[in-house]
Amino acid sequence: MAKLTQVPTVERPILFNGAMVRALIEGRKTQTRRVVKPQPEFFEPNAVWQSGAGHGGIGWYVHTDEYPDEGSQFYRCPYGQPGDRLWVRETWAAEPDFDSVRPSWLDETEPISYAADYTELQLCQSYDNLGVTRWRPSIHMPRCFSRILLEVTDVRVEQVQAVTFADCKAEGMDEGYSEGVAPCPGEECDGRHHGEKWHFQSLWGSINGPRGFGWDSNPWVWVVEFKRVVVIHTAGLPMSESIAARPVQ
Repeated sequence: MAKLTQVPTVERPILFNGAMVRALIEGRKTQTRRVVKPQPEFFEPNAVWQSGAGHGGIGWYVHTDEYPDEGSQFYRCPYGQPGDRLWVRETWAAEPDFDSVRPSWLDETEPISYAADYTELQLCQSYDNLGVTRWRPSIHMPRCFSRILLEVTDVRVEQVQAVTFADCKAEGMDEGYSEGVAPCPGEECDGRHHGEKWHFQSLWGSINGPRGFGWDSNPWVWVVEFKRVVVIHTAGLPMSESIAARPVQ
């Protein structure tokens, strides 16, 4: 009988801000949109994307209907493909005694605080009141301190303005969402700027506008859909189990 070889799961880091971390924990966020880099400048706005294999893996070819074979560009999604996993990096802190210790030197058993767990009011208080003296940026979070693991279920490419109301809810938006976004302009809201979609548009602009990828520029984006994976700690070692078998409570 042939021996089955288990293919190792591919894992990649992904950054989320505090508001989106809370949406992940609460089960409100199952999508994220990230800018395609570089943008296919020679093919906008009538680009055609086709998935296929090439350049060492699965990816997307972008071309035009008029010239499907000439000038095609090949892109690979930096966030993986269905079945791959994303471990979340977020703003964090070690105990004050270890503030001067490099992240890579910290033992994985050290107690860790997460900024997303505190309200804005608490964050306005002195760090000493929270037992934290130095918050560390998400980019410096080691894998062993990540508490959220996601499994990619679908990847596609579209322009950001193609987002639907259902997509906005899957992005973690709701009518009452207000963290880091401009208020909906009330009676001046039209169907395009209402509720969840207005909040998503505003949030997108606040994050990506300064980088040159604002809402009005309508950039091409990777749309990554995912499900939460339960992280089980056994004998000090992290294990993972799909929510298909063990739902997140």
